[in-house]
Amino acid sequence: MHVWDLFFSARFSEMERTLPTALASAHATVEESTGELQRQASISLAQLFHASSNLLGYAGQTDLASLALLRADMLAADSGDELTRAAIKGSQSWLLAKNSMYDDAVAYAEHAAAEIEPRLSTATPRQIAVWGELLCYAAFAASRSGDYREAQRFLRLCDAAGSQLDDVYAGRPEISNVFGRTSAASFGVINETVASRPREALKLAAAVSGGGTGIPPTLQSRRLINVAQAHIHNREDDAAVDTLRDAYNMAPEFVSRIPLFRTLTTEIEGRHGRQPLAELAVLPEISKQPDDL
Repeated sequence: MHVWDLFFSARFSEMERTLPTALASAHATVEESTGELQRQASISLAQLFHASSNLLGYAGQTDLASLALLRADMLAADSGDELTRAAIKGSQSWLLAKNSMYDDAVAYAEHAAAEIEPRLSTATPRQIAVWGELLCYAAFAASRSGDYREAQRFLRLCDAAGSQLDDVYAGRPEISNVFGRTSAASFGVINETVASRPREALKLAAAVSGGGTGIPPTLQSRRLINVAQAHIHNREDDAAVDTLRDAYNMAPEFVSRIPLFRTLTTEIEGRHGRQPLAELAVLPEISKQPDDL
């Protein structure tokens, strides 16, 4: 939980320092224990590899991220924890999309979601959270492939799932995700923007501007970047500048690793020069990745 808290709080440097010790401890426990204790330790180790993969993915180390997810998936499968495994598959879909393999990413996420599809009236919050996040990844990849109608279908299911969860993110039911109404709406903003409907995207963003309790910096700042993109597409550069500045101030370690943030700042600088975003001119260089992730 602590490692995932560091990730969602955008404290990446501290996370990098913490992971080696946490991984070594979990490895040792798996090797030295038996029975249920070993199973629980294997699940913890799978979740640590999952967290490592997310960090590596944002650092542009997609090959290492894929290896970490493969190890996480094997451990989760051996432990019999289908929801941990499904959550890991969500990140695998995200990596496929990060490599522009959008059709594969849609199919992977959709299949994983179908395997755990809950009956909403009786499902646990954890089941709904993992299922909802898988649908978000499917929607994102579908929109990036240009299939906006299919993305909308996934997003309607996301909305249904999000409505079943309290917007109290601090008590999230699945440690590896922060799925809820805000995250579902954020993917909706992406879909409307790339479908050249920026006004609809901004309406959707305004509807969830308040969000829930304890929404972590990674989710809030990523949502703001999506909103800034919609502002730019709607020729509202002043609003885009303010929104990008808010996103960076909220989570600089995270935002500096988002290629779309660099793309948007470069676009504004091309129109107006560096002055509007002068305080962001010293952003660290980031790896060249698809500019929508």
